[in-house]
Amino acid sequence: MSSNKFQPLEFWLRENERSKSWLARKIDVSPSLMNLMIAGKRTMSEYHKTNICYVTDVPADELFPQ
Repeated sequence: MSSNKFQPLEFWLRENERSKSWLARKIDVSPSLMNLMIAGKRTMSEYHKTNICYVTDVPADELFPQ
């Protein structure tokens, strides 16, 4: 797991036996873009964050703490 601000999201994926590719498909982005966003190499937009919260059914303040 990478040491960045997306650790809660990575934890959720692991605990729910879901992959980054699965999440990418659900929010309609490429798996490579999802990997880059989680790695912190691309900015994750509020639109993507909102879609991820919808798919995971987890509030934004839990998945994306400030």
